[in-house]
Amino acid sequence: MEAKSMNLTVRSFAENLDDFGLSESTESDTQTAKATVFESDGVITVKYLQKTEGGEYSTVLTLDKDKLTLRREGAICGAMEFSLGKITKTVYSVPPYSFDAEIETKRLKSSLTENGGTLELLYFLTIGGAKKRMRLSLTLY
Repeated sequence: MEAKSMNLTVRSFAENLDDFGLSESTESDTQTAKATVFESDGVITVKYLQKTEGGEYSTVLTLDKDKLTLRREGAICGAMEFSLGKITKTVYSVPPYSFDAEIETKRLKSSLTENGGTLELLYFLTIGGAKKRMRLSLTLY
């Protein structure tokens, strides 16, 4: 299928948890970007560029039924896999540093198509023993 150019709003929320699972601090961010979207055999792929204090990074998000893969390259690097009810492991890199990470997906809800839609992702991210409750939402329009 032919790729489409669309607008994208990305909202992220991170809540740092103490040893008892209580909130210690929170961070949030909202960014807009141009995205390239295409669908092939029911698999949705969204490509976009984001900025952080450390520089830019590209993200390729692939949604295949109930599995989401998020690949980043640039100021942040890594491949994260999200599947409801599963714990996955990855390496999260902010060059020149790399960290082993564990992801526990709690909610993955999507209405994404090649014509737009939304994605909601809720997961726990553990890096170096520190646990965070993460929320990511995307709106394509």
